Amino acid sequence: MKRRVGILSILSILLFSFILPGCKTSEDRKLHDSYSLFDHDNDSAKALLMSVDPARLSEKNKILWHLLQMRCFYFFNDSSFPDTIPQSVETAILKEDNPDWLQEMYFWKGNAHLRKREYVDAMLCLEKNLHYLDLSSQNEYDKNALKAHSYQLKYYVWSNVWNYDEAKRCNEISTHYYKLIGNEMAMTKQNLLAKAEIYINSRHDEKALALIDSIQEAYRYESDTFLMQCAISKLLPLYRTGNIDQYRASIAEMEKDSILLKYPTIHSYKALLAFHDGNLESALEEADIALRLNNGHFAAFFDPMGLLELAKEIDIRKGDYRSAYLKQKRISDYYDAQRADYVNTSIRRSLDEYNRQLATDAATKEKNSRLVTLFVCILALVVVAILISVTVIMIRRHRERMAAALEELDSLKIKDQDRRKSIHALLSSRFEIFNRMCDDYFEMSGLKDVTPLKNEIYKNLSVQIKEMRSEKFRNDLEKSVNIDLDELMVRFSNLKDLTEEDRNLFLYLASGFSIKAVGIFLDLKKSSVYSRRRRLREKIEQSDSPYKDEFLSYL
Repeated sequence: MKRRVGILSILSILLFSFILPGCKTSEDRKLHDSYSLFDHDNDSAKALLMSVDPARLSEKNKILWHLLQMRCFYFFNDSSFPDTIPQSVETAILKEDNPDWLQEMYFWKGNAHLRKREYVDAMLCLEKNLHYLDLSSQNEYDKNALKAHSYQLKYYVWSNVWNYDEAKRCNEISTHYYKLIGNEMAMTKQNLLAKAEIYINSRHDEKALALIDSIQEAYRYESDTFLMQCAISKLLPLYRTGNIDQYRASIAEMEKDSILLKYPTIHSYKALLAFHDGNLESALEEADIALRLNNGHFAAFFDPMGLLELAKEIDIRKGDYRSAYLKQKRISDYYDAQRADYVNTSIRRSLDEYNRQLATDAATKEKNSRLVTLFVCILALVVVAILISVTVIMIRRHRERMAAALEELDSLKIKDQDRRKSIHALLSSRFEIFNRMCDDYFEMSGLKDVTPLKNEIYKNLSVQIKEMRSEKFRNDLEKSVNIDLDELMVRFSNLKDLTEEDRNLFLYLASGFSIKAVGIFLDLKKSSVYSRRRRLREKIEQSDSPYKDEFLSYL
């Protein structure tokens, strides 16, 4: 029973070890599918992202999940998603140093700071976003699209701090990037509208109205939302140029849209119209609604103090000069701070500090790179020096081994020569014995009366001499002569007009046999051997062989 329980436990562990990674992989896959759907099918991307269980994601994919959550908040204006990421996630992104994640994080943080009117932080985040965007792995199209969005956000920052020169520059750059991605009809309309708003902020109302009219004509088939944006942008220049009837008609048209009534902008313009008509209570009521919807901020009419300016004028009309004075003082304090260019200066100081930091980091990286290069070069030189030293030592040792081998070879050659000489001496002594035996045989062959002992010696000697007359003996003798005398018989055989008798005569004579012995071996008289030797000598002398002196020395 215990054994069964143990086996089941092991199987359960193995089953979970295979199932859980599969679930995790499934969640990771859904997350990446959601990521790839953005900009193609946003609704599906959002739905798929909402279905992801973050608890089953890997640590790195949890970071991506948080970034996409924040993207949905700003992308879809959906408050069900968070508008920021936890500090721990931001720390993890900074630790990873992934340009793709850093670009995404700083882009949405820039949006968040802009919403909160934290313009210095917003600009710094957008600047970091652009820096990491250039380092990211995204393709050129996506980079240009994000640059277009980023510079449009920078336009809003500069506009809100009244730096219209920088706002105009950023708007033009944004327009340029929208054109690069072929999105001119879809997005440059916003840049054109931004250009009109720059005219409005600069109080070039006629130019603003003319540009907005041309935008409405060019994009008359666009969405109602964009056309309504154009209509709202026209309200202030219409009011300031005295086109009150057209202003009133536009307000009446906007009041039909219940969604628009949730925005503070419409109520600000309704308050301005009521003030113009002398309906001060209605004007204050609409201004209070705008203030409440605008989270207590006074921004209206392209002016951060717009609602407070309107409220001051209402107080003056009502004769409440004390209240009007307090509002004016508050407005003056704000404008005094702005005239000191505090926000602009802070933005520029932050950007300068960031650029200095980038330059310092770049210089440090370059210095480190140079040090690494120098270290690699030194290391390479050391390696080359070691290789050269090892090579020299190996060559020296090789030469020493070769010298030792050659010395040993010379020694072996000397020993071989000594051996050959000793063998030759031995053979020579043996031949001397045979020579004497042949002499004795030669003498005995003429005797008729010999003792039995002499007869026995004669018989044995006859057998030996018969053997030394054989072809086999001559072949063995020739091999021995060639070995001992440096291929003597091979070189001798190259002479012209030699007979077999000449070769045999030279072989026996070169081997050291006497005339008597040669006569016995060749079955010739001594006089015949002398005659043949003389003729052979003549042949050798008449030849052109370089070895003839050597040959003659053996005769």
